[in-house]
Amino acid sequence: SCDIGTADLTILMTRGTVDVLLTDQYLMNAVVVNRLQSTVRQQKRTQGDIRAESSIVTLQSASITYEFPEGPEFADVEQLIGGNTHTEFITGTLLPADNPQSGGQAMVVTIPLLSPALANVISEKLPVRDAANPAPVVTLLTKTTLTGITLDGSTVTSGAFDYPVDMCKGCLLFFPIEAKLGEGNPNCRNEDNPPQERPCRLGQDDPVDCRICREVKPIALRNECEPF
Repeated sequence: SCDIGTADLTILMTRGTVDVLLTDQYLMNAVVVNRLQSTVRQQKRTQGDIRAESSIVTLQSASITYEFPEGPEFADVEQLIGGNTHTEFITGTLLPADNPQSGGQAMVVTIPLLSPALANVISEKLPVRDAANPAPVVTLLTKTTLTGITLDGSTVTSGAFDYPVDMCKGCLLFFPIEAKLGEGNPNCRNEDNPPQERPCRLGQDDPVDCRICREVKPIALRNECEPF
């Protein structure tokens, strides 16, 4: 299912991939847990008295720091996008832990790691796809820190989470045999029986049938969906 509410919270991804031929954003689903201890339990108050619980955390923002790809062509990326730190506003409320041995409430928060402006700048600097380099790729390192506030007004900050994102042109495309039209070299021109399944987030992490690429591209750009 594409619903993050059905996600298996035990599955941990350690890096991501975004194909800038298909999308200009990357959305990370982060599992956030409130590790604060319940003030109700500590002060031996009535569990039902929610007003006494000051360790409830309301999420406010995600701060994302970038380490840009290496190479002289990427030296001006920070200047072009106005810095190496980006802030996204997020929402969510997390209950605290009942005892020191248990964690508090967990929830999945979707964080836009990659802004369209940054994606477009790096896309322009990636090499042109050709037969010698059909899927050029560079790595963007991200470090994300979440900030929230408790009911008593205290600010709390999470630990930093490092997450590399491989940015490429065409690396998620695949070319099934049924996509080929005619004889000769491989191509993606057979529009009969288009694929029914779609990735949850087009251009992010999951392979993409080249015929889907053709569907979403303007006619003038459909050659970008062809193999080399």
